[in-house]
Amino acid sequence: MKISVLVLVYNNLKLKHPLNKVTLLIALLLNISNAVCQNEKSIDSTSIVSFAEKAVIQANINTQADSYSLQSENNSNYTISTNNQFRLVLSLNYDFIGATIGFSPKFIPGNNDNDLKGESSYQDFRFRFFLGNWVQELQYRKVEGFYIENSKDLIPNWVEGNDPYVQFPNLKTIFWGGSTSYILNPNFSLKNL
Repeated sequence: MKISVLVLVYNNLKLKHPLNKVTLLIALLLNISNAVCQNEKSIDSTSIVSFAEKAVIQANINTQADSYSLQSENNSNYTISTNNQFRLVLSLNYDFIGATIGFSPKFIPGNNDNDLKGESSYQDFRFRFFLGNWVQELQYRKVEGFYIENSKDLIPNWVEGNDPYVQFPNLKTIFWGGSTSYILNPNFSLKNL
């Protein structure tokens, strides 16, 4: 049908010079061959690589912070935070199981100013099970040791950098969690990310 429409357009054009007709005919034929070539299926040169028999190890550093805002009865706002700016997370996935361990190492600068902000600890343990298209994850996270960022609002003559922040060394948060996921795409491998 496309060819007949093009022939009809070609016959109805009133081109005075024969060279214009030849140029138009060549352009139309190239257009037709291009349209036919686009209908052919091309072979996908990418292939799916399986890492099922290989261990995948990951390490990253993140700056996720545990920080909370509190409002007192006299409408004063206080921000409490942990003294660990950087967290190291190590992951290992193999076959149908994966594990992740997260902690705040003291050798990283920003995690070791205990004199002013007090000592904080961070522990995170996650286990993943890859069962066909199903993924089950279990998590335990514990954070302990907080300080008030705006200690100057509590202590009027407090000097930042010299005086220690107001600290809550025994304040802790504990999180137990889990998730279940179903992967719709059979070619997608969540455990290899």
